[in-house]
Amino acid sequence: MKRQGLAIFGIPLSNATLEETLQECIVLIDKNKKEKRSSHLFFVTNKQVTQIYGWRSSTILNSELRTIYFNAEISLTRSLLLRGFCKLLGSSLIPQPTIEQLLLGLCKLFSEHEKGIFFLGGIEKLTKNAAVALHEEAPGMRVVGIATPTIDIEGEDLVNAHEKDELLIEQINASNADLLVINLGSPKQEIWFNRIREKLKVPLAISVDNLLDKLGSQMILDKGALKKEKSSNILSMASNQIKLMTMMFPLLFYHNVSLFLARLFYAHKLQKQQIESRLFLSPHRTIAVIPLPFIIDASNTDLLIKSFEDAATHDVLVLDFRRVHHIQLEGFHLWIHVWRQRLKKYKEIYGFCPSRDIQCLMKLHRSWDFFKNNMCLSAEMLFDRVVQKDNASIFFDSISQRGSLVIIHLFGALSKAIDYQTYFQKLIPVIGQKNCAFDFSFCTFIDSTGFTFLLTMRKYLISQNMQLTLSSLSNNIHYQFRLAHIDSLFTIVKNTDDIPS
Repeated sequence: MKRQGLAIFGIPLSNATLEETLQECIVLIDKNKKEKRSSHLFFVTNKQVTQIYGWRSSTILNSELRTIYFNAEISLTRSLLLRGFCKLLGSSLIPQPTIEQLLLGLCKLFSEHEKGIFFLGGIEKLTKNAAVALHEEAPGMRVVGIATPTIDIEGEDLVNAHEKDELLIEQINASNADLLVINLGSPKQEIWFNRIREKLKVPLAISVDNLLDKLGSQMILDKGALKKEKSSNILSMASNQIKLMTMMFPLLFYHNVSLFLARLFYAHKLQKQQIESRLFLSPHRTIAVIPLPFIIDASNTDLLIKSFEDAATHDVLVLDFRRVHHIQLEGFHLWIHVWRQRLKKYKEIYGFCPSRDIQCLMKLHRSWDFFKNNMCLSAEMLFDRVVQKDNASIFFDSISQRGSLVIIHLFGALSKAIDYQTYFQKLIPVIGQKNCAFDFSFCTFIDSTGFTFLLTMRKYLISQNMQLTLSSLSNNIHYQFRLAHIDSLFTIVKNTDDIPS
């Protein structure tokens, strides 16, 4: 079973060993060749995290870099500080390879699989020396190209960036390389690759920061340059670590308090809770709603992944956060993955009613900004997002059974636009000789025709010695029942779990 990845500060991290990462790279290369797309692998450092975020939780310094890291297919880290922080938050990140170990491993694998590598560096002599050094370690490796052009990501020179990029892309694509090694330093290498990736035909690119320069310097025994570079980075490294720890403290406190309280009050319920998606149907669209567990962690991510895969073909996916009281790092990684997959395929995805505590947790994890535009805090808000304004009368329903109880889940408005006579005839054989419940979790509106329908259902069920129960009414819907003076005629409960089956 594949180890679930983690996400820290909105950056997904692969939780894999060197061997697992190498195998994933080979699989990704073969897959991307067929799909004619390019993937990106990079290492996350303390410096990169602090380049993205400011000192305050709401401050983002580099939105472009943040989006790039959010969308990376494979991202690893050697940061002891980040790994230790993950452990303090209750999730373990296994020891991961260095950039040098991974690049050398890929070179050796490529020598076995007859795949080619294109090296893109900053200094021609050092890049060529590095390619020679790697070839000596993996003699069968094919070097299909080396380039050290001037690449711009800022300043007035950006005006000519497009023409320069086109020439370089043509050179790389003509080489038929299987791997592009980018040695431009961070964040330059990530920003440049993201800029041109749609035109690139190389199935996998790996950002190696300044590794090729270091390998090339070692070949010409330029130890002095390496020492000078190392000493100049000490102050920067210390500053990055201080800033990162400052970012960590509020999250560490809030996250662990949230985890403690969630386990104290909901751990016993978690074992009994099942993850069953609910499918709402209309003549034109399908909506899959997945009720999420009380605590989202490594113990249930596999079940959630299966639920997401089963719902992948439906027009709309809604993640119901109402019962969620805590999310572990595995859960954040899962949301990022699902969110990306749905948006890449132009499929709609929404979160429904996360509590203020969960919203706060997401903000401290620096993930709320990714999801907030697709978070719906009421059934009305969700309905407005799912359907067009001029089709506000669209009605969806979903029917499930629990023992001797039939539950009818409503999505949309119980209004005069519905043919209630036909709908009633549809429900009668489904209910049979069973008790019935209407779940109003996603009901946005009810008028007098809707009340008449419910009273008709109540009358029928009483004649069959059966019971009708209403659940999950919003404050507004409940108030409409009181205005109509019929609330006392129905058994109303907080949610369907409170109804005996």
